[in-house]
This record gives sequence, structure tokens and C-alpha cells, in this order.
Amino acid sequence: MTNEPRSNTEKEQMRFQGKVALVTGGTSGLGRATAEAFAREGAKVVLTARSEGPGQEVEGAIRAAGGEATFLPCDVTDERQIGALVEQTVKTYGRLDCAYNNAWAAPKMAPLSEFSAEFEANFALLRGLFACLKHEIAAMLTTGGGVIVNGSSAAARAGAAFLGPYGAAKAGLESATRTAAAEYAGQNIRVNSLALGAFDTPMSRETYKDAPPEALAAFTTRIALRRLGHVDEAAQTVLFLCSPGASYITGANLAVDGGYFLT
Repeated sequence: MTNEPRSNTEKEQMRFQGKVALVTGGTSGLGRATAEAFAREGAKVVLTARSEGPGQEVEGAIRAAGGEATFLPCDVTDERQIGALVEQTVKTYGRLDCAYNNAWAAPKMAPLSEFSAEFEANFALLRGLFACLKHEIAAMLTTGGGVIVNGSSAAARAGAAFLGPYGAAKAGLESATRTAAAEYAGQNIRVNSLALGAFDTPMSRETYKDAPPEALAAFTTRIALRRLGHVDEAAQTVLFLCSPGASYITGANLAVDGGYFLT
């Protein structure tokens, strides 16, 4: 899977100057692109993943580009680690304004008759998403509000063959998003999710590595825009939802899929 990044000739905005943003799964793909985009627009960024090496590399790259970033290791299936992550974020930067809950494992394609291990893995991540919401919201309440974006998938709606546990867990994520939005709208916390389609990322390459080329070509043809998404396109959508320009949007599940369901 390949896709050229779109050019961006517009002057970089600084919509997040003085804000603090947390990105889970922030060392590659959509998470890295979002962490870097937040930093370019002035945010102090905390990025997290399980692996120290890639995390230190992304932190260094953001700092070298003139941004502010801190990598903190965290396994998002462990609530104690999530609580410590949010606590350290606030300790380091004084607050938490935005969170992009992106961390997830590459789904393994299998029929429902073979799904037991994959079911447990995906629903451990869904439980971790609930824990992220719990601790992020608690931090935001202390400083008057914030914005959370959860990374979902078109598979939650599509009934994608051989991705049953993954799609079901992502559907649960979307339900959790609506619940959190309803519960905390009155306390200045907005919560939305992204129904992401096919993007050119290391995770998608891992998922489809054994698929025949003709199957990938047929899949791309189903996308109205006739191409895979670039990570920057997802990152800019996250930043929009966290920005003042989206101040009247909460509880939404925004499709970022190139028009996959139009055809």
C-alpha cells in the first residue's frame, strides 16, 4: 500500500498554543502524524506507546523541529499505567486539554469460528479505552474542560468479513464516545470519534500483508476517492475536532474514509 502525502502550502496555524495534547499509540502511523501536527500548531505533546525506542525517536524528531514533546511508555490495556500516564502528563505540563485515543493493535483476520484470542485482545483494548476516558475526563474537569477524540473504524459499521472482534470492539468504542459526550457536555468536555477508512499505515500493511494484490485493488476501487488516505488527512481531522472551529460538535462519529460507503 502506497500513497503520496498531500502538499500543504498554507501557513501553519497555531491553534493549540499553550494547550497540552495527549496521543496514545503516538509512535507510528496516524498517532505519530497527529502528535507531530499538534506540536507544529503549538501544543505541548505527550505521546505514548509500549516501546521506548520508537517513542524516544518521535519525541526527538518533534523537538528537533522546534516543538515540545514528551514520550511516556504505557500499555493502554493496563488501567494503572493509564492513570499514571495522565497523572504524569498533568505533573509535567500542568493540565490536559486534548486527547486522541488512537492506540490499538493490528487486527488479525480470521473467521468467527477461530476468533477467541482475537476477541480477548480487542476487548482488552476497549476496556483500556474506557480507562483512558475515565482518567482523561478527570484531569480535564480540574481545569474547566477539554476535548477527546477516539479512533474508531469503518469496520464498526461495515460488518467487515474476518474482522468480527475488531469491528465489534470499535462499535463499543463509538457507544462509549456517545455516552461520555452526553455525560460531560455540561462541563465543557466534548467527545467525538473518527470512523477511519483505509489509510496507508504500518498497521494496515501488517493486516493486509498476505492479501493478494487483486483483492487490495478491488478494495481501493470501492473507495469513492479511489485511493488510500494519507496519515496527515486523519491528523488534520483530529486537530479540527479539538479546535474552536468544532466547538458545536460532540457525540459525533465522523467518517474519514474517502467515501467508502458511497459506492
